[in-house]
Amino acid sequence: MLTRLPIRRFSINNKKSRLYRWLDIYEDFVGLKEVKQAQSAVNDAERSFIKTQTERRSYSNELLKLQNDLARIRIDMDKLSRSDDAYFELFKSEHDLVKKEKLTQLELKKQDEIERQLFSSLQLALRESQEKEKMRIERTKYWSIIGSVVGALAGMIGATLTNRHRIKEFHNITQESQKLYENLIDKQEISIDKLKQELTNLSSNDSYENILLLNQQSEERIQSKLIYHTNFINRDTGIVKRFSKDKGFGFITRKTDGTDFFVHFQSIVGTGFKTLEEGQEVEFKESQGVKGREARVEENYLVINNNVDYYSSKNRGFGFITRKSDGADFFVHSRSIHQRDLENFHEGIEVDFYESESNRGAEAKDVRIIKNTNTKDQIVNNEISDTNKQETGIIHRWNKERGFGFVRRIANGNDLFVHARSLKDGLRELEIGQEIQFRIQTTEKGDEAYDVYLIKNQ
Repeated sequence: MLTRLPIRRFSINNKKSRLYRWLDIYEDFVGLKEVKQAQSAVNDAERSFIKTQTERRSYSNELLKLQNDLARIRIDMDKLSRSDDAYFELFKSEHDLVKKEKLTQLELKKQDEIERQLFSSLQLALRESQEKEKMRIERTKYWSIIGSVVGALAGMIGATLTNRHRIKEFHNITQESQKLYENLIDKQEISIDKLKQELTNLSSNDSYENILLLNQQSEERIQSKLIYHTNFINRDTGIVKRFSKDKGFGFITRKTDGTDFFVHFQSIVGTGFKTLEEGQEVEFKESQGVKGREARVEENYLVINNNVDYYSSKNRGFGFITRKSDGADFFVHSRSIHQRDLENFHEGIEVDFYESESNRGAEAKDVRIIKNTNTKDQIVNNEISDTNKQETGIIHRWNKERGFGFVRRIANGNDLFVHARSLKDGLRELEIGQEIQFRIQTTEKGDEAYDVYLIKNQ
């Protein structure tokens, strides 16, 4: 292990040297190396300038100190007589200090000149560094633009090649599917020919037992397919014994043996009906639930109530409307019927709609009942009301906090309840005195205005 350490260290150093070499090439390419050199020159000039400035300040302080000493000695000399020996000593000290002062002044001037030169050098190096930094930024920007353009072109070329490859694969899959379809057709034709040959052989042999056997096999095959695809054999018919709309469940009596089956609201979801009525004839399938045997109502069942035959198109959620002007038929789907009119939509009722074109042809949109909103029982008993026509009125009272109020009908002057949930066209509240257009519906609490539109603001 000890002999391999130098080799490993050499390999690591070699890798580091390669990495540093590539970094130097990159920095030289983008101009970062020149910027670093310029910044290094600025730092050197700044250090030299600071050093010279420090020396100049030291000479300045020394000169100030000498001048203070000279002033003190001259004051002492003025106090003494010229014949005194101390005066001569002070004169010699003054002479020495004057000589030092002259030398210090010369050095101070020299340091001032050096400081000016270094300051100019610092400014020049700083400007050069800034120019190189700007050049590096411009170069980086241009190379970024070039790289973006090249990357976009490469992406477009790659996407084109990928799409071409996918189209080619899709073409190959299509050809393979066509071949498989042709093979399937050939196999089907072969099986049909074999079946014809078997039938011919049976007919030629005139064997009554073989014919019965073939009929029995065909019947079993058809019966198994019916059980598998439609589950038709397990269906039963019955009469709704009772059904609670509030609780959402009831019972159905089977016709064959009179057995009662529990039925829940969830079992009729998706059939086109929201509830069941007593006496309705329904088609259902028996199933085993948690509480015992349950009935699941089929999606395409036929409901008969009070001798009114509801067409099966409603159970599927679509039908046709005949226009009065020319007798043209228009396809209508349950999603095109206004939500409040969906429950009372039936054959023979007069509606208002918009004509539109779809992939099915002429289709009715925004379907509304324009003459009545009566229930099915009211229609059977000839209890037809006129509560769905549009009326106008003026807001008499309005509570903004609770979101409801009263509108005074222009027709008879009676007050009618109106709630904020009935407002249309983005309205959230009303104000007293506003004129509105509305329709009338009957609820558990009485007559109420709905489908409210603002006419004008007084």
